[in-house]
Amino acid sequence: MSNVTEHDGDVFADDCLDLFIDASGQRKDFYQIIANTRGVIFDRYRDELGRTRKSWDSGATAAGSYKGNSFYIEMGVPLAALAPQGGGIGLAIACYTRWNLFGDSVFGKYHQPETWTRFDIPGSYPLSLIATRTSSFGGRQPYEFDLKNRTEARLELTGDINGQALQLAFEPGESQTLKVFVQQQTGKAVENRLRLFAGEHEVLRYTRRLTPKPLLTVVPVSDIVYHDEPVRLRINVHEPQTIPVTVEFCQEQKQASCTYKDATVIVPFETIPSPWR
Repeated sequence: MSNVTEHDGDVFADDCLDLFIDASGQRKDFYQIIANTRGVIFDRYRDELGRTRKSWDSGATAAGSYKGNSFYIEMGVPLAALAPQGGGIGLAIACYTRWNLFGDSVFGKYHQPETWTRFDIPGSYPLSLIATRTSSFGGRQPYEFDLKNRTEARLELTGDINGQALQLAFEPGESQTLKVFVQQQTGKAVENRLRLFAGEHEVLRYTRRLTPKPLLTVVPVSDIVYHDEPVRLRINVHEPQTIPVTVEFCQEQKQASCTYKDATVIVPFETIPSPWR
């Protein structure tokens, strides 16, 4: 049985397929991707110190079905999302059912990358993604990617982020920071995806799924204001503030409009006569 329907939900509690990948070749850090029969994905990265980063997204897809007492799951994982370091990858696969907490595994043991079987992979992946800086807030937000050409040859790349075309060139061993802006609508699930190609070969893929939080929040000190008295607001900008917040009051409509960058918050209020006047 599979009940989870949201990405990065508790897919591991369903009937599922569990995939472990050591792409660095160090046998210490690894990626884990789990899919249930609905095709819902849970994915994460665990570094060599055992720290988990659930914000990593594999871009994997899956589909599954049931027949009799068996279930079937097929999963596809873009190799460019793993940034392989060369020399193949380590791989282990496990299968779990809801009624059996002890799954069956092949090619190695659960969570033990030193036991995983090594496989050669097609193509080369000359570009490393060293670090990313992204935003969890709505509006037009900056994304930065620290990239390095880890080969001794000049590297020319094409690609896009969310359909916005990109062209990059790296000298041998050169590092660069790619800076782009993405539009994120507050409260709406979005997927930002960067893809880079050397010729027709995809060499890097970065995917981030999130529901952006409000960039600006405004709370009135009181919903009721006496006539001829100021409206007092608590205004919070959820990033290092670079420009002032614009505040406009409309007495006829009984509301205040607060704007920071492209985020606007409308705050209604009521006015009543003062009993002391």
